[in-house]
Amino acid sequence: MNKEFRITNKKKTLRKLAFISLFIILYSSFFIPLVSAVSTSTNFRVFLNVNAEIPPATGGGGGGVGTNLPIIFDVVVVPSEYGAVITYKTNILASSTLSFGKTQDLSIGSVSNINVNTNHLITLSNLTANTLYYFSIEAISPTGARGQTKILTFHTLKLEPVVNALSFNATAQTEDIRLDWRMATGQENNTVRIVRNEVFYPTSVNDGKTIFEGAGKNQIIDADVVKGVHYYYTLFIKGNDGKYSSGAVADATILLEGQVEEKGDVFDRLSKAPFVDARIESLTLADFIFSQPGREDFSTQGNETLFIEGDKNLTIKLSYDRVPEILKTVAVTLTEPDDVSKKFVFLLRVNEEKTFYEASIAPLGKSGEYKFSIAIVDYKNQGLKKITGNLLAVVSRSFTGEGVFVAPRGFNTNDLMVSVVVVLALIALSYVSARRIDFSYLVRVWSRYRPQRRI
Repeated sequence: MNKEFRITNKKKTLRKLAFISLFIILYSSFFIPLVSAVSTSTNFRVFLNVNAEIPPATGGGGGGVGTNLPIIFDVVVVPSEYGAVITYKTNILASSTLSFGKTQDLSIGSVSNINVNTNHLITLSNLTANTLYYFSIEAISPTGARGQTKILTFHTLKLEPVVNALSFNATAQTEDIRLDWRMATGQENNTVRIVRNEVFYPTSVNDGKTIFEGAGKNQIIDADVVKGVHYYYTLFIKGNDGKYSSGAVADATILLEGQVEEKGDVFDRLSKAPFVDARIESLTLADFIFSQPGREDFSTQGNETLFIEGDKNLTIKLSYDRVPEILKTVAVTLTEPDDVSKKFVFLLRVNEEKTFYEASIAPLGKSGEYKFSIAIVDYKNQGLKKITGNLLAVVSRSFTGEGVFVAPRGFNTNDLMVSVVVVLALIALSYVSARRIDFSYLVRVWSRYRPQRRI
């Protein structure tokens, strides 16, 4: 009797030890790395400490050269898209001059700080975005002694394009046309300019009549219209740097009695010419470049479906040299995954450097497969090239109030390690409990406690 009691008690003890071991393993392999990843998030403004040398002690007397020579240290650069703020210290009171350039000859110019101090600040402006700059600092003491840094570098930030509105619609009413749009989160107070044209979509803020310019609205009425005339609208959003988004477009007509409304995509309604320019005709989906924060310059690589993260901005680009310099319009149409009647059209516009035709859109905010088409209108040959594909968007967090979306993720190395540990622990537990491996028991436990994921 006592022997059976000891065996039963031993089983219970081993079972408890197995559970404790399993908890420790899971805690150390999953929970601790998770907390560490969250606590070490790198969501902050970039800065660069390019020289943190500590100057030698100046001493209390003697008046030698070493004690009067200005030494520059703790040089810190905070770059922006078009400039940089540079701070540094000197071991003695001094004025300073900073010389800079795009090469090591520092040929662009210099900026002086005539204030005699030990803490210094110089601001550089009118720089080029996403560019490497070289600079050197010279400090001058009141006695004329000079000290200089070696040539240092910093990199201005990449210019983030202004994203387009999330949607833009034109609805013909009895006597006027209603225009409504939805701004991206954080842009609600940005200035909006809506331009109207009677020929085709305006491609710039000056390509037509400005019917609205302001902030804080998401709907206006265009009453200055004539029945039977087709109106084309483009909505531009003004960024903090004064530049505008590439433009979201919409069109509408107040029908005359007996006039039939034209259905379908406006680009499908354009008359097709027998040909377009050969370089436009040769375009494929693989020629278009896509970018998202943390995932730069990827393409479909010939596939018709492209995976994107639906909670991040998306930039679409086409190399400027890929198409001829003729009058053309490049437009992208996105279709809602659960309502094909809802379409969103925006333009690709050439950037200032003339390197890309590009457009940026705010996060889609909803998981699903978005059908999209790219239309290139060749005005010279009165032709149209159209390319179609799909964007498979997955949203990992909710910000629209439409529900919680959890992004599925691939079965990675960490998943494999945790799964192996869990299986081994369950096998050990099964053996301790019944002195045999009960696979049906393992299946029941796994089906009950395996991670549940949903989109």
